[in-house]
Parts: sequence; structure tokens; C-alpha cells
Amino acid sequence: MKKVIVAFLFALLAINSQAQKFAFVDTDYILKSIPTYESAQDQLGIMSKDWQSEIETKHANVEKL
Repeated sequence: MKKVIVAFLFALLAINSQAQKFAFVDTDYILKSIPTYESAQDQLGIMSKDWQSEIETKHANVEKL
């Protein structure tokens, strides 16, 4: 009797483990529909360009030394 119950439980667990669901989320669509996201991206782009020029200037100064 115990073997039947154990076998039934294993079968039940096997069925439940196959019931996983997957989903794909289009984060680009979600983020582009938020107006503040685009302005934040623009600000990050400007800051990135400023930092890149600062790094290049400092690198040029190091090369002169």
C-alpha cells in the first residue's frame, strides 16, 4: 500500500513539474511608452559625451607627460 502511495505522489510531482509557464516581455515597448525614460536617456547621452571628452583630455595630458 505504501508503494502505491509513493508511486502516486511521484507521478503527481512529475505532472506538476511540467506545468511551468514562460513569458516574453517587450521591455523596449514598455520603456518607450514612458515619457520620462526618453528624457533620462537623452540626459545620460549628454553626460556620457561630456565624460568621454574629459577622459580624452586627461589621457592627452598624460601622454604629454
